Amino acid sequence: MDEEFQKFLHSQFSEAHDSQHTTEELSHIVLNSEERYLDKIFLAEGGQKKILKCTDLLTGRSIAYATVKENSSAEQTAKFIREARLTAHLEHPNIIPVYDTGKDEAEKPFFTMKLISGESFEHYLSKSNSLTDKIDILIKICDAVRFAHNKGIIHFDIKPENIQVSEFGEVLLCDWGLAGIAYEYCSDELLNDELLKKVDLNQSLDTYFKGTAGYAAPEMWQKNTTRDVSADIYSLGAVLYKVLSQKVPEIKPVLSHMNGPNALLAVCSKAIAPLKEDRYQSVDDFLNDLSAWRNGFATKAEQAGFITQAKLLILRHKNVSISILASLVILAIVTSLFINSVKVKEKKATELASSLQLEENKRHALEEELKPKYLENAYHAFKERDFKSTLALCDHILRNGDSTKAEELKGLVYLSQQKFTEALPFLQEGSKLKLLVEKFSSKVPLSVDHLVEFISRLKRERRKTEMILYKNLLLAAFEGPLSIGQKEQLIIGEIKYKSKSLKEVNVSLKETPEGLVIDLSNNPKISELWILQKFGNSYIKSLNLSGTPGGLKEIIDNLQIEGFILRYWPKRDISYLQGRRVLHLDVADSQLDVSYVIEKMPLVTLNIKNAPFKQFDSLSSLKFLKKLTVSKNQLPDEVIKKLPSAVEVIIK
Repeated sequence: MDEEFQKFLHSQFSEAHDSQHTTEELSHIVLNSEERYLDKIFLAEGGQKKILKCTDLLTGRSIAYATVKENSSAEQTAKFIREARLTAHLEHPNIIPVYDTGKDEAEKPFFTMKLISGESFEHYLSKSNSLTDKIDILIKICDAVRFAHNKGIIHFDIKPENIQVSEFGEVLLCDWGLAGIAYEYCSDELLNDELLKKVDLNQSLDTYFKGTAGYAAPEMWQKNTTRDVSADIYSLGAVLYKVLSQKVPEIKPVLSHMNGPNALLAVCSKAIAPLKEDRYQSVDDFLNDLSAWRNGFATKAEQAGFITQAKLLILRHKNVSISILASLVILAIVTSLFINSVKVKEKKATELASSLQLEENKRHALEEELKPKYLENAYHAFKERDFKSTLALCDHILRNGDSTKAEELKGLVYLSQQKFTEALPFLQEGSKLKLLVEKFSSKVPLSVDHLVEFISRLKRERRKTEMILYKNLLLAAFEGPLSIGQKEQLIIGEIKYKSKSLKEVNVSLKETPEGLVIDLSNNPKISELWILQKFGNSYIKSLNLSGTPGGLKEIIDNLQIEGFILRYWPKRDISYLQGRRVLHLDVADSQLDVSYVIEKMPLVTLNIKNAPFKQFDSLSSLKFLKKLTVSKNQLPDEVIKKLPSAVEVIIK
């Protein structure tokens, strides 16, 4: 027996010795990327990168290896590095993790990440999985998006294809290539990332994004419009729409296509509202409603009454004794976790406090360096009427030192909100603007007539900031108490002010449930339509400029227009219409050839009667066309025959 025991000890000593020897060898291994990442196999490509499967020699596991495509430009390479850097900042259980970044032997940048097994959420939805399982997956994605927003990162391309679901229930949100950074509230970690600053390409939240049709919010397709977290909320709602309808959302999602509990239908309808202010204001609100439904509670979106609340209460408490016991257990666990959490937070707070003093000088220097950028962003936000962001940026600047420009801009924001008393302390002493405000401050709150008088007086000032204030107040008046008749009079007055030779202006405004109907037809001498930008936040159902061919190009980027009537126009360049979301277009009896600009437009109706139309093939790209009006013999018979049967052709 002793002999066997001695042999056993000897074998254990030998194994321990061999293990120590192996560990010492591994500790000296230093490999370049070509030596470390072996057996590369092509998986997929898209955007500016291609993905390979490979083996990491140091860890012995299979991973995904991403690198830029061959012959990539410097801008594409920068975007690739930016995506890797942004994703690496997002350490979350439901966000694809980045393991390593660097350059290979050919100086091409690469990054490695987890090799995703399983399937996309798009494929998962085609199977007969339960609704609760699908909502659980969406809840995890919401949690990942909430984490990213807290960091100041907005995804901008959330769709089922970018969500991966493993066979073991792991859920990951991928492809952060189009992500934007909200620098005004992003984390210090992002602000201090020097490499990210170098490759960010000045991609602001005003950049025109491509997005994915059906899942991108309406504002994503508009130029010169600030995008924010509301775009991700819309995309999450569009994914929920796909869950409930098994269809990709259309330009205007058809709510009747959805099939599911009324509570989820209400949640989806609120999330995909066309206007940002009608949607959930944060991912937290959307997530709370999903979690409420998942846990048997009423959602805020459905505005449940007493009867619905009572039914849900009964369903949640089938077995009262078990529920009470479970509640006590949960309470004990939560209390225990809370106490532990408080202790951990206290420890972290103590550690943080000890390091704050060391970081203060660095922070102050960085704030001074960023002050001009903050002020620039504040002016841009003020111009776009984002008063909340403007005030936040001004307050941030003033907390870190004096700034006359920030104080004046803060006063202009209060004036834009008709808060004359609050604005006075921030306006420059003795300035014409302050004297004008003092005169009208005694009349606050301003009547409609006083507001119109103040706006007219303000128009005489020619400073850039006063002109922006004039535009903001005029736009607020358009959105506020003015009647249709008063708005018409302001439009007429503004047009006459810009075109002093005009004596008469034809204007007609109508408000309908579908949006505004604006008729400015038969005004051939009008050369500028700036005043129409006051309707920037309104949805314009129809804009009739028949016989009024001037000024459209300069204002179209700032308006949401569903239909154009451009009859009797002479021949001119209308390429600015290309790529826009236009549903109705009427160029009858004009010299406009729209065949070059309508390709892939979501047109529902098109009238080209007696107008030139040379490029017949463009008609085949109109997937949503329902009605086409032409003159006799305008189109060859074979072109008409090729049109889908759903298109009604009217020959006049």
